[in-house]
Amino acid sequence: MSQRICSGGFPVTTRMERRPNPRNLQATRIDWRPRQWLLPALLAVAILACYGQTLQHQFVNYDDHRYITMNPRVQAGLSWSNVGWAFTTFEVANWHPLTWLSHMLDCQLYGVQHPGWHHFTNVIIHILNAVLLLHVLHLMTGSLWRSAMVAALFALHPLHVEAVAWVSERKELLSTFFGLLTMWSYCLYVRRPSLKQYLATALLFACSLMCKPMLVTLPLVFLPLDYWPLRRWSDKATATRLLLEKLPLLALSAASSVLIVLAQSQGSAMESLENLPLNARIANALVSYAIYLRQTFWPAGLGPLYPLRADLPSGAVIGAAALLLAITMGALALRRTRPWLIVGWLWFLGTLVPVIGLVQVGSQAHADRYTYFPLIGIFIMAVWSVPSLSAKSRPAAHALGALAMLILLCLSAITYHQIGFWKNSVVLSQRAIAVANDSGIAHFNLANALIEEGDVPGAIQEFKIAATFMPNWADIHFNLANALLRQDQVQEAIDEYGVALQLKPKFTKALSNLGIAHAQRGELEAAERCLREALKNAPDDANAHLNLANVLAGTDRLKEAIAHYEQTIELAPDLADAHFFLGNALARSNRLDEAIAQFIRALKLDPSNIRAHMSLATALTDRGGLDAAMAHLSAAAELASRSGQAELHGEVLQRMRELQSQMPQRTP
Repeated sequence: MSQRICSGGFPVTTRMERRPNPRNLQATRIDWRPRQWLLPALLAVAILACYGQTLQHQFVNYDDHRYITMNPRVQAGLSWSNVGWAFTTFEVANWHPLTWLSHMLDCQLYGVQHPGWHHFTNVIIHILNAVLLLHVLHLMTGSLWRSAMVAALFALHPLHVEAVAWVSERKELLSTFFGLLTMWSYCLYVRRPSLKQYLATALLFACSLMCKPMLVTLPLVFLPLDYWPLRRWSDKATATRLLLEKLPLLALSAASSVLIVLAQSQGSAMESLENLPLNARIANALVSYAIYLRQTFWPAGLGPLYPLRADLPSGAVIGAAALLLAITMGALALRRTRPWLIVGWLWFLGTLVPVIGLVQVGSQAHADRYTYFPLIGIFIMAVWSVPSLSAKSRPAAHALGALAMLILLCLSAITYHQIGFWKNSVVLSQRAIAVANDSGIAHFNLANALIEEGDVPGAIQEFKIAATFMPNWADIHFNLANALLRQDQVQEAIDEYGVALQLKPKFTKALSNLGIAHAQRGELEAAERCLREALKNAPDDANAHLNLANVLAGTDRLKEAIAHYEQTIELAPDLADAHFFLGNALARSNRLDEAIAQFIRALKLDPSNIRAHMSLATALTDRGGLDAAMAHLSAAAELASRSGQAELHGEVLQRMRELQSQMPQRTP
């Protein structure tokens, strides 16, 4: 083989690259001389320059609540109990224990009040992945500069923004991290085969699957890598032997696949063939492959949601199939002179299979995050081909290097801009709507984000738009009803709760909140009926017990109310409102000592509860503790003044004047 290095450009290969092979792979171990540390450092700096802005980003309502902000297990941090939970739970329709442990560690280190540090962990893992990719490709091919270019494309491509800037996609980053370590270990095994090294490879692969089962097809990717650049193929007999060598790894893939199917079936995440026929799935898969290719070379119009369409135009499907077939045939035809084409192409096709939609999970047609590992194959195809097409002239090599830098700068600018859309839930949802205005999920998420920002009228409008696109999704009607109830549009809220219950008859939260709506209108019998039905469906629903107790207390059935308040506290001991309302019921039952204990507990859990201070002051007054009662009224007055509740502040001041008149005059 003849090869020369062009100054300022990439290595130029005039014939098929034949190194390294298993016998000389050791010679390609990277000697990290000081100047060669510069490449990983530059990768890290480039990534930080683009993704450093995520330190100011918030959590988003795209699954972050399920993974972190509303997940008490994760927020509790690492413990033996939580480790056991991580390895046994199918929560969020997945089995990824190492991902859970990673989020628990973040919560233990940073808490939940500083989302920027959770984002920073993602950025650090992305840096490690880029450096690992550089190392693994250099180890396999011996070409440092081409490996560096692939790593740079991987680090800075806009399609990878979703995987890095979204905290919940930690699983994608970790899966790739352990996947690249698996490849590194496999290279060491190829260089010096041993059972110990093979077991290390299998262990790292298992870790990748325990982060996310994205790389279940990785053992099959090793087969084309055996062809190039590892050069382990010689005839059909060796090909068979190499396939048999992968069987233990494929067994791990099979086990992971079974677990994920169980998890997604249990979580009702998978679409049935009845809802989405096989022909529609195949059509979507073909078009999605073509879209990923287009977005790779023209990354415009990227967004967090691409709605699944069951009626794709036949022309688009045929065109996508023709494109994929043409690339496949071309790569096969050039496999002897340019083997990286077929290897990169099979890498891309094979690693996308688990998420291409043949087994449909969720309502997305495709997703940017799914390209995080597969795009490496396309980058290999491009980077290894371009230098081989260049002439032997030095000016061509210089021009090629300049073009490479220009491409990276353009990608960095697009990536930086794209990262900004992940700043918070409102901005992200608005971006999703801009990319796909007919996405009901995008409008639903924007409405929920507006609720968090206090814009209830805006949220109601977005919920209504979402309902026009997805009229049969009960959660939209439920959340719309909640928003209407907050605006005192009680009848409209009752109507929407009714729609939600028609779509989902055993919707416990809808039944419970419908009971609240009836109670607000004074329809206490209807409220009690709804709440008892809710408890029949979910006996351990603390909120339903609390709401029923309030209704019973409103009809002076204090004994029954107290029983339900106590059940609420048993199910949710840290629910401050339950202690407060129980205290009121006990006070009305002349059980003042018990009432005082409950008010004190409520204030420990929520010191800002003005009504609890006032109720405790009343109970203390009845017990003769006038000084303590005055102290609590003073605290209530300060809280009411600080929060701008003028009417309540006036009520507290009146109570203070009344109490002052009861207190004996003290001699100075």
